[in-house]
Amino acid sequence: MTYGKPYRRLEECESTNDIAAQWAVDAADPAVDGALVTADLQTKGRGRRGRSWDSGSGDNVIMSMVLRDKTAADTVWQIGFVCALAISDALLEHGVDARIKWPNDVLIDGKKVAGVLVEVPVQSRDDGWIAIAGVGVNVNRAGFTDAAQFLMPPTSLFLETGSTISPGELADQIAHFVESWEKRRRNGEWLAIVEEVRARLAVGVPLTRGGVTGLLRDIGAEGQAVVELNCGTFSQWHTVDYEAGSNSV
Repeated sequence: MTYGKPYRRLEECESTNDIAAQWAVDAADPAVDGALVTADLQTKGRGRRGRSWDSGSGDNVIMSMVLRDKTAADTVWQIGFVCALAISDALLEHGVDARIKWPNDVLIDGKKVAGVLVEVPVQSRDDGWIAIAGVGVNVNRAGFTDAAQFLMPPTSLFLETGSTISPGELADQIAHFVESWEKRRRNGEWLAIVEEVRARLAVGVPLTRGGVTGLLRDIGAEGQAVVELNCGTFSQWHTVDYEAGSNSV
């Protein structure tokens, strides 16, 4: 296994994605493909579309991986699916059968246990593109005081299984599975990845975009969600396209 090494562990930081992005472009010691940053506490964690994320303190997996590749930059959005599959695989190692909510959240019985934020601090370089894959997993948290305000209420592995798990061990497992799926993606096995996501899809969960709500029914070959709208018609929702600068999906 090469992903997860080298590894930087922090007791506290504002954002592991920011730390990983800075490391990736460090002229003196640039992070290699698969380099990992973790933190016990993240004070300014964020999710997709600028949402904040409460990381707790020492209870969760808070990790960001530096990914470098020479394949087409317009496929970077696929990494969100890679990470969702990796989280699902890692949870299955602990007896938890999780489902994937498009595009890159992970649920247990309809409750959100993990999420992914992929950002592109450097769109292109002579040696290819750089992406930062941030992963957050609620591991040992015993409760959430604001759970009722979310469409998908948060949960933790502890709440679902009654057992505690080492966040460090789980982060290592996720890194291992990211490496496995990312190798397949880079080898041109995208359609196989889509089929695997489809097999684990949280069919029937509500999705909201731009004030429109519908139910997730399927995903297409380009990773788009097939959504049943309240009026009974179907729509296809695509992930946000990457543009130059710091972006996320």
